[in-house]
This record gives sequence, structure tokens and C-alpha cells, in this order.
Amino acid sequence: MSDQKQGNVETQTTPFDDFTEYTLFRILHGGDPIFLNFESQCDLVLSELENLINGTDSDGPIQNVSWIEIKLADMKYYDALNARYGKLLESINKPVKPPRLAYQALTSELPLGCLLHVTMHASNSELVIPDSTMTSNGMLFTPIALINNGINCILSGQVPKISEVKVVFKDPFKQFKQALSHTETLLGQADKKLKDVTKLTVLLTSRGWTSYEAIEQLCSKVINFSGHDIHRLEFVLVEGLPFEADVEIVAVV
Repeated sequence: MSDQKQGNVETQTTPFDDFTEYTLFRILHGGDPIFLNFESQCDLVLSELENLINGTDSDGPIQNVSWIEIKLADMKYYDALNARYGKLLESINKPVKPPRLAYQALTSELPLGCLLHVTMHASNSELVIPDSTMTSNGMLFTPIALINNGINCILSGQVPKISEVKVVFKDPFKQFKQALSHTETLLGQADKKLKDVTKLTVLLTSRGWTSYEAIEQLCSKVINFSGHDIHRLEFVLVEGLPFEADVEIVAVV
């Protein structure tokens, strides 16, 4: 841990109809932001996240964490994040590890000096994972989780890889097709299909953005996103993605 002075994590809570959103980001000291290294920021933010989930500083524990999104200032912090995130999962000891998305955000999306920005959703209904979805103890997230008695499901971010370290294709459009294939396989484990997707978010690096039109056209054919349904398809420009991918997708049913 850094010997720099410690601060408090700025946290915002926003209730919605089906879930509550918690956002954790800047480190404050006396109401002013302070600038710590990544390890110190990450320790403070994840410690506060643990307190929220376990109910240490609130009325009670959060039972159904359904989604974790982590924006990083640089993908070089990805391994350090995962090491600390794994310890967080051990400390909260939940039966279902929530689906997760982690990426390098645009500089303009992060407050000055903020090296990670965490958003957590707590569902109003119980989370379960399909029986056919196998997860090992070393995994940091569940690939797919069901909510609302299996009517809806949330997927972790899908990148086009065939192992834990290798991206299949260099071409962004082929990367998208591969990631979409991973998504289709996961949906099948929950007896869902691509046409059941209600919201598809496509994260693209600047290189991946060159395939924007081709990806949009494929979505309109495969998932029937067209006309009045186009709001169900979202493109997000990012600085970097895990495994040096140029495309990552997140599907919600």
C-alpha cells in the first residue's frame, strides 16, 4: 500500500425499477480529489465495494449483484485489477459471481486523476446461472446469469478469443463475428437466441471503428436491429480492450 494519505471513495446510488446502480470512482480527502497510484485507488474502491455488498456500512448486505462494469485509465492495470478483484470475490463469498465488463475508457470519461471507475447493479430479483454453464473457482465472473425467474439474462463482455490469452482474428469485423458466435453459444445454454436480445452494446477501439458499418449491417440481419429497434443497438468507442482485442460485445435479454 502506498504511504500517501488515504481518502474516501466518492459513491453515488441511483435506484431504477428493476435494479439499483452504485457508482464508485474518485478518491476524496476533505472534499477534494487526491491523486493516488492505481494500486492504492483500486484497494480503496474495492474495499468500499466489499463494504457495500456485505452491508458493513448500510442497512444490510446486497443479495443480488447482477453486473459489474470497470473502466480503467489504462489496460496496463488490467492484471493488477484482476488480482485484487479475485480477492474481493473471496471476501464476499457469493454463490454467483456477477457478469463483468472491464475496458480502458476514453480519457474524457474519467474524472481527473481517476484511474478506475466501477459501476455495480444490484437486481431486485434473484440471480441464477444455467446448469449447463460451467465456471471454475479461478474465474472472475459468470459468463451468463439469469434474473426474473429466467425470463431475462445478462452476459459478461465477450471478446473474440479462443483461449485466455489469444485473439482469433486481427480484422475487426471477423472479431465481431467471433464474439457474436460466443454470445450465441452462451444464450443457447439459457434456451435463448440472438433474436431474443433486447440490447446489444458493441465496444470498439479506434481500429475497430473502421468496421462500424459492416457490423451494424450484420446486426440488422442476424438480430433484426433495424428501424424503430435501432435504439437496442449501441456503439461505444473505447481506448483499449482485454487481450488487445478491437471488439467486445455485451448482450442483455
